[in-house]
Amino acid sequence: MDTASRVNAAKCPVFPIRREDPLRMPGGYQTMRAESPVMSVRLTDGRPAWVITSYDLARQFLTDPRISSDRLHPQMPLVRVVDRDEVVHQSPRKQALIGEDPPVHGRQRKMLVREFTMRRIEALRPVIRKIVHDGIDDMLASGSPADLLDKLALPVAALTICEMLGVPPEDRAFFQEKTKVHADKRTPPMVRNANLVELYGYVSDLISKKEKSPSDDLLGRLIERNRDLAEPVFDHDGLVGLVALLLAAGHETTASMIALGTVGLLDHPDQLELLRTDPSLTSKAVDELLRYFAVVDVAMVRVATEDMEIGGQLIRKDDGVIVSIGAANWDDQVYSCPADLDILRGDQRHLAFGFGIHQCIGQHVARIELEETFLALFARVPTLRLAARPAPEHFKFDSDIYGVTELMVAW
Repeated sequence: MDTASRVNAAKCPVFPIRREDPLRMPGGYQTMRAESPVMSVRLTDGRPAWVITSYDLARQFLTDPRISSDRLHPQMPLVRVVDRDEVVHQSPRKQALIGEDPPVHGRQRKMLVREFTMRRIEALRPVIRKIVHDGIDDMLASGSPADLLDKLALPVAALTICEMLGVPPEDRAFFQEKTKVHADKRTPPMVRNANLVELYGYVSDLISKKEKSPSDDLLGRLIERNRDLAEPVFDHDGLVGLVALLLAAGHETTASMIALGTVGLLDHPDQLELLRTDPSLTSKAVDELLRYFAVVDVAMVRVATEDMEIGGQLIRKDDGVIVSIGAANWDDQVYSCPADLDILRGDQRHLAFGFGIHQCIGQHVARIELEETFLALFARVPTLRLAARPAPEHFKFDSDIYGVTELMVAW
């Protein structure tokens, strides 16, 4: 960054903005959107970036072909400062779908899309339902109070991924423990990196076994499909990166939404009563909770590949841009009273799963996990309540995936 850029960046507001109320979007988003829906900001490490807070401009930007998702681009505006060793250990994921641009991205997504059709994912519902009920059994058996994140949310997310990937039953406890450590931002960097080495080592070995003898699961079918191509889309490391992506996109996000969604419903007893009275509202409730909490608020990051104009603002080539999903989902030009949790709203236009070519391919899985969890939890534990409100230190303010580190409940 040159001297002029540093001076200009120093005058800009610092981003991300901390949530004054950890269960609501920052009040500053409305001010930013009113002042300039495409605003120049300064990241916590001093780098300049742009932030888009308008719903319509977010959709426009995310479908523009003049942007890149390459996570290793030097100007990519990642808001979480990542340890250098962690970057090395996580490097296999850089080529996995989310960090790729066309045409490679299109080839990779085409290979995966049939694994995530509504029909295939709906067929998983009975399995996910059993995972949820087993988790509730374990939570109840542990006694009141219990940590709902540890006893239910994380296991549901991890075991669903195990089922999809074909992780052998005897390995699932190991897999579950490693993914839990990976999702816990309180883990010291050295321990976290060592955990990643073990987790990726296991994934690499699992893929090697399936390469020798493909099984009837997502990984096995993908390996066979890949082999049938004249020019394979994934090599071994690419498959490791893909599993890393599934863990990042499908584990921590879903677990966070289960925990925050539970708090949201308990905090709005009128909405919870609507859901209990009419369980058919569950799908609408899930979409409203996804809109309301926007756990990937600051994770939608891009770099301009050429000069472009968005919302009347000139963005230069190589400028970093953050699309604030939370701000877009709380845009009062699109949503009436966006700060109100209203499960009757049931609007699927929200951007919780992103938009454009990188829209979350696993969104059907996430919806089913959330639907089955909330249906079972509030039906089986009608006296569920918060044992204690999460303290400020239990919220992941400095993470690119928002959530809590624990959620104590009682019944």
